[in-house]
Amino acid sequence: MSVLQPSSLIREARSEAAAYEASLEPTRRKRLGQFFTGLPLSRLLTAIALDARARSVIDPMAGHGDLLDAVIERTTGRAQRLVRVQGVEIDPPIAAMCRRRLNEYFDLGGVGTLVVRVGDAFDVHAAGEYAREGYDLVITNPPYVRYQTQATVDDANHLRTPDEIRRDLREIVRGRAERAEWEIWRTLIDSYSGLADLSVPAWILAAALVRPGGVLALVAPATWRSRDYGDIIEYLLARCFRIEYLVEDTQPGWFSDALVRTQLVVARRYDASKTHLPLVERGSDIGSVVTVKVSPQASAHDSLVGAAFPGEDPEGSFSEWLRSVPETGDERMGLAWSVTPLEDLTESVFASVRRRNWLRALEPSASAGPLFRKNRGSSESLVPAALRPLVDGAATELVFPDEAGLSISQGLRTGCNGFFYVEFLEGAPDDSARVRLSSLFNDDEAIVPAACLVPVVRRQSEVDGPVQEERLAGRVLDLSGWVLPEDAEGVERARHLYARQGLPLPRVMPVGLANLVRRAAETIYKSGQEAKRIPELSAVRTNLRSAAAARAPRFWYMLPPFARRHRPDAFVPRICQGIPQVEINHAPPVLIDANFSTIWSESPNWTRHAIRGLLNSSWCRACMESLGTPLGGGALKLEATHLRRLPIPLLSSSEQAFLDAENRALPPDAGHDSIDRCVVERVTGWKRDSPKAVELIRRLKQVAESLCLSRQRRGT
Repeated sequence: MSVLQPSSLIREARSEAAAYEASLEPTRRKRLGQFFTGLPLSRLLTAIALDARARSVIDPMAGHGDLLDAVIERTTGRAQRLVRVQGVEIDPPIAAMCRRRLNEYFDLGGVGTLVVRVGDAFDVHAAGEYAREGYDLVITNPPYVRYQTQATVDDANHLRTPDEIRRDLREIVRGRAERAEWEIWRTLIDSYSGLADLSVPAWILAAALVRPGGVLALVAPATWRSRDYGDIIEYLLARCFRIEYLVEDTQPGWFSDALVRTQLVVARRYDASKTHLPLVERGSDIGSVVTVKVSPQASAHDSLVGAAFPGEDPEGSFSEWLRSVPETGDERMGLAWSVTPLEDLTESVFASVRRRNWLRALEPSASAGPLFRKNRGSSESLVPAALRPLVDGAATELVFPDEAGLSISQGLRTGCNGFFYVEFLEGAPDDSARVRLSSLFNDDEAIVPAACLVPVVRRQSEVDGPVQEERLAGRVLDLSGWVLPEDAEGVERARHLYARQGLPLPRVMPVGLANLVRRAAETIYKSGQEAKRIPELSAVRTNLRSAAAARAPRFWYMLPPFARRHRPDAFVPRICQGIPQVEINHAPPVLIDANFSTIWSESPNWTRHAIRGLLNSSWCRACMESLGTPLGGGALKLEATHLRRLPIPLLSSSEQAFLDAENRALPPDAGHDSIDRCVVERVTGWKRDSPKAVELIRRLKQVAESLCLSRQRRGT
């Protein structure tokens, strides 16, 4: 490609956009999800995603135009005329900047129609401005705005609620989808969680704008496949698209202020003749997905791959290289890559969503069994890519934890730990207790009823082995059975609702506790530049429920009932510095904070010791290290969504009993060869004392240590 030299006006517009971006108030940027892509990253994604035949392009969340700038720069430089270029941006000043920046290209004659609309991409009333036939390229960096922020009304900048966005998204897609496809889109739109961040509906909208045969190109967190509520997106891409390329950064990363790594996702949309077929009816997918990790060593000057591909157009050279990349790679040129059969990726997606209720509508003939591996007699596709060479096709009868009877979630979120968490100091004969409050209350002490205190594990520093309740100082203020004196009248009026639900009437708080709650109600909680009273916090407001709901009322200071996931059998930190280590809870179990992913089972065969024995085996720890997401500081993020993809062997009741007995005999932090040999035998089918099994255990430990050291080294 002949590289287009930008005019002075284009350079001026780019400089103005960069200066404006730097001036934005950080809290407002976070609130609106304004993390702009930058030209180097935009050029890389454009080179990978832009077909020579493309004539129409849109960025529905355009920002100040980095991605569209890169697209027009590339097409103009190679004399490729775009008939239609569109951008949508909700923030008027940024939209104006985007329009001015892109208009500088218009006089060059490379663009037929150029429109930058100010407004909400989900506005159903403006949806007629989207091209009915779709676009050859939809390229965007979706905003990652939490659902609590979406639900907040701000007079200066109102963000619509998740329900409003879902409603309009449904209508926009209904007007665009082929009749044979509409049920797919409708089910997925209606089924994604109301707790999902804004990126989920943004991905769905962007995907719906791609014409059959067109390309979807996204800037995403590298965790997009393992994010909470991301299974809808995984299935949508598997059903309606063919993922072609996944390109991601390594530490220190493309976004300096992002802890999570970034991934570029490029996928091509199927036509309706394939999309309307459920995955279980399609047969094996042909093709592969190329995944490339780009380290800082690959960059030079203003190109992220300039050192790896020196020359006039390094991004174009990188794109050409991608199309003929060898099966395996090393870190020459600062690149590391792998090639995964598309069939394996599709099977992994199907396995992770097959227990979702919405899947029954979209895959009516699906069973609990595998998608493709029934034809191969192997579970290898479930094994993390880094470990597949070790098992060499020997993996048999591997399943995800839910199929084995293990449930995985996250610990307790209070919405305001500074109020709901206290430190127990001592008890008193009158059934009260002295506690220390948090720094939010100047570390003051208070006297509260002992009955409202529930032991909790709050931080990793409180765990150095199996949980011992008597050693825990942390307590949760569980005020579900108490009301302020001023709320007692409302409770009395709702007496019949408590009776209907079989609930006892809450007691009136004693003076000391009531004063603490009143003080908390007036306490300002500051996060960044935003400051709110505790009852106004988005995650605390949800505690409220009026009697008008025909149910017993709840007040802001009442946490919802504790669930089994809050009192699990075992747990593991969500942020791990070393190789993940699962620990067991007390018996009976105490509360575990959301700093941990939680594991439990209702099966009597899965004792807490059996769970710990399995999950701390060399096989599972190596899998966890492979599945988790390295963070900017060298730590590993290990969410429940990662753990739900953990490939574990199906164990008999006698094998579960063996793990229980062996783990009980272990000192804290110890491994045990007998457990490793049992697990490896069930994973591979190799005899547990065979040389192959012993060697595999050694290599599993080696891989886990290598992955851990590698991320820690990159984080320094």
